Parts: sequence; C-alpha cells; structure tokens
Amino acid sequence: KESSPKIKVEIKKASKKNFKMFNGRNKILKKDNQEPTNIEEEVARALYDLEINNADMKSDLQFVFITQVREFEIETKGKASKPAIVVQVPYRSLPYARRVHNTIVSELEKKFKKHFLIIGQRTILPIKGNRQKRPRNRTLTSVHESVLNDLVFPSNIVAKRTRVRLDGSKLIKVSLDGNDKNTFEDKTEALTKVYRALTTKEVIFDFKAAEKVSRA
Repeated sequence: KESSPKIKVEIKKASKKNFKMFNGRNKILKKDNQEPTNIEEEVARALYDLEINNADMKSDLQFVFITQVREFEIETKGKASKPAIVVQVPYRSLPYARRVHNTIVSELEKKFKKHFLIIGQRTILPIKGNRQKRPRNRTLTSVHESVLNDLVFPSNIVAKRTRVRLDGSKLIKVSLDGNDKNTFEDKTEALTKVYRALTTKEVIFDFKAAEKVSRA
C-alpha cells in the first residue's frame, strides 16, 4: 500500500533531521571515540547550520571543530545570571574560528540565550628533569595567559597587574580596551568564573582606554 502524503512528509523531515545531525557530529572531535554530551551535539549542529547557511563564511567554518563544550552557572551578587558556555576548539581550528568569531558568538548566544566563549585546546607539558627544556607555549604560565587572551577575544588586554593579599593569595586585575566596554561589560562575571574554573586563578576585569603611542 502506498504511503500517504502526510507520512512521506514526516519521513522526509526525519531524514533531513538525521542528515543534519550526522553532519553536526562530524564537527566534534573526541579522543578514544568518546560519546559527545548533549550540549556538545547541540553546539555542533548549530555550527554546522551556520556553515551551510553562510556561503561567505563557509571557507572558515568548515575548519572549525569542537573538542569539548562546558556550561557554567554564573551568579551575580548571589543571584543566578545568564549561564556561560565555553567551546573548546582544536588549536589548529582557532585561527579560523577567530576570523568569524563575532558571527559565531552572536548567533550562538541568540540561539541558546547564554554567554558563549571560545578557547583553543592547549596542552601543558610537565617538567621532566632539570635539564629538559619545554617549549615556552607549553608551560603552565603561558597556557594560562593564552586561555585569558582567548576568553577576552576580540578585545585586547591593555593592562594587567597582580595583587598579593595578606594571606598570600593572588588577585589578577585585567584591564580591557575601553572601546569594548559595551560588548564585554555584561560578561565580566562570566569571564571571572570561567577563568577561575579553568585555571584556579582569581581575576577581575575593568575597562581602560588604550594608551596611544606617540610618534616623533
């Protein structure tokens, strides 16, 4: 018996959905065939949709993959605020993600109603023996600095200072370019919480006009 037009439509919709899901999964790179989480699959499908629906950005988006997606609950003065989602991409994907960073973040925040932050995947190499040298970009300090730069991109850090409290703990004060205040002001709590979760370091943010370099 021939299927009814309604059933044909439903089958077509289901096939299209499975096709998009399959291609969305192709955006996820996990070690040892680990299963992606629900939020990772959702973000991957959203990235794939952006790729196929934006021809002018396809050349960059096709090289943007994700290795991990984490969600953080943010509290502002004891009250729940907009959650933050951190999308980790392979280091080689980072330059492509940065080229279309504003569009990716804008579209994902519009879709999920949450803050979105993109960081590159980096590996910290341990010290093995006094004579062994590590690449500078693989040291703990360098990786933590890179994570901070990733989180605040596309803004620039115009000043950074560390204050040592009486109990010996440290607080990093980071000043972002004042021109980006409207973009980042509502994200500072999220940036503080996420950076502490990723590095165990405390940081606070303010905004400062970038110093102009005078030319003789």
